[in-house]
Amino acid sequence: MKTAGKYKWRGMVVSICLVCCAWLIFFVWHINGTRIIADANLPDGTRFIVTQKCNWSGEPFTTACYFKNQEGRWGWYYYDHEDIYWNRAPIHIDPDSRTLTISRNGNTTVTFNWETETCILWRFKPPRLFVGPQNLMPDGWEPLP
Repeated sequence: MKTAGKYKWRGMVVSICLVCCAWLIFFVWHINGTRIIADANLPDGTRFIVTQKCNWSGEPFTTACYFKNQEGRWGWYYYDHEDIYWNRAPIHIDPDSRTLTISRNGNTTVTFNWETETCILWRFKPPRLFVGPQNLMPDGWEPLP
């Protein structure tokens, strides 16, 4: 009887190890490359996204905000190059004030006005305000290869 219980215990340990290995393989596949964690098409045709890319270093993830204006040019706003993992970023769009809000852990972290192309990054103390993009991406650039 002791022998049967011993093998049952080993089977449970092996099963748990296999599940953990499968989860780890999936997670590594999931974070490899650039991921879009927020994506919104705004009422005027502007598109706003937040991306995250694994750095495979002591600075785990680089997070950036991009918007594509009506002329088709992508603009960039720096967010963080030493960020932790985001699974997703909830978006709230207010058509009356022409603003998009990105939240993280229940707190506002980015506000973007698509009419003025003004972005406020609330993660900094004091918050950083940018009128227009910090950088324009080259013609034909797209957020994912």
